[in-house]
Amino acid sequence: MSGYQRDEHGLLVEADIFNTPSSRHIGSVPLVSDRLRVAFWGRLDNRDELAAQLVLDRPLDETPDARLILAGWLKWGESLPEKLTGDFALAIMDSERRTAFLARDPVGVKPLYYWPHEQGLLFASTSAALLKLKNARPTPDPEWIARYVIGQSKSHDRTAFKEIMKLPGGHSLSIGEGRHELRRYHHWRDDARDVFTRDPARVEAYRAVLEETMRSQMISDYTLGTENSGGIDSATITAYLGKFMGDPGDRLHSFGFALSEEEPAYILETSQAASIVHNHINTSQYGRSGFSDEQMREDLEILGYPEEHGNATSHRPFYDQCQLYGIRTLFSGYGGDEVVTNYANHIQRELIDKGAYKAAIDLMRGKLPLRIYRLLRRIYKERKNAGYNANFLAVWKKDGRSSRSATRLSPAMIWSGNIWKRRATMPCIASIMTGSSADCCRWPMCRRGLRIAR
Repeated sequence: MSGYQRDEHGLLVEADIFNTPSSRHIGSVPLVSDRLRVAFWGRLDNRDELAAQLVLDRPLDETPDARLILAGWLKWGESLPEKLTGDFALAIMDSERRTAFLARDPVGVKPLYYWPHEQGLLFASTSAALLKLKNARPTPDPEWIARYVIGQSKSHDRTAFKEIMKLPGGHSLSIGEGRHELRRYHHWRDDARDVFTRDPARVEAYRAVLEETMRSQMISDYTLGTENSGGIDSATITAYLGKFMGDPGDRLHSFGFALSEEEPAYILETSQAASIVHNHINTSQYGRSGFSDEQMREDLEILGYPEEHGNATSHRPFYDQCQLYGIRTLFSGYGGDEVVTNYANHIQRELIDKGAYKAAIDLMRGKLPLRIYRLLRRIYKERKNAGYNANFLAVWKKDGRSSRSATRLSPAMIWSGNIWKRRATMPCIASIMTGSSADCCRWPMCRRGLRIAR
């Protein structure tokens, strides 16, 4: 379903895809109520809690999320985002007061881009939409493109274009007569006390939150999908889905990449344990090593500029299969490595940084003298290693100044990561900054950058 609302002050366009049972009761999009226009992309996971605090004109199971947003706005105003739990990007326009309010979920799952243009505020859920506007051509940002080539372009607010910004996760934006206020409404807590032994209470508390979150996101009128690599993160998600669904049958499909000989066995073993009978294993290299010009063009048509994380395009075979089987919710273990099940050696580094040397020693194997020796060697290495490779900085000072464009790069961009060690070189960066392909290595990342620079 798609639609638009237009008046003398603005235009709001929305395309909606049904997923949950309540979403079918939207009627038309965007949602209109007197002077207010509401566009909502996402899902609310605390619908019962919200309904208990709001005045609704219909039963909750016939109330789409957008109507909850409208009722919440009428009661809480700009404090609305603090009351919401879920993944969302939303816009509320008031035609009488000539104001606009944008908000994005705390994690930033749903994207939201905006452009404070001289003719008014432009915003969309993808930057590609902003590139289609007449009489509004954004300027490619050479510094972003150079950072992208070396894998350092990720930002909460910047994009590949100077004028287009991301609304950061956990932020809202209020626009009105003489007002432009970006506000952070959500702050992550990091005040838990250090625990160096297994605490069953914490494990159970985490398990309860994980199960509650998964159950709330399983609500759908359609078949569900799950990414399954056979690793601990996606295997956990997949196992829970199998447990909650009992006998999944045709209601659940599993998707996995198998790029080495033993991977299919691990993937299928996990699926078998979860009683999943529909399994799709992809063995292609699409999105991982080879990028055709046609694939790049299609990606840019959807995203607006090159993706900053490989999942956006490398998992496209999954997305194509989901579309074929009518799957509108795809579960993933993505982010687990960074948040929950990080690599084990990082805990030793964290303990050493905090000065918890005894706890670090207790985690090591071997006799005590050997563990003490390993600890001292680890401390010495950590203090010796710089935040960047001095050789890269020397190259930048020597070669970078030979190109006026390349001198825009700051030394902070010269990191010791293996991106630089692979292909990207100073001639490549200079080529990207000038939009010329001369002296460029034609590595896929460079080729994508050149498409934006031109």
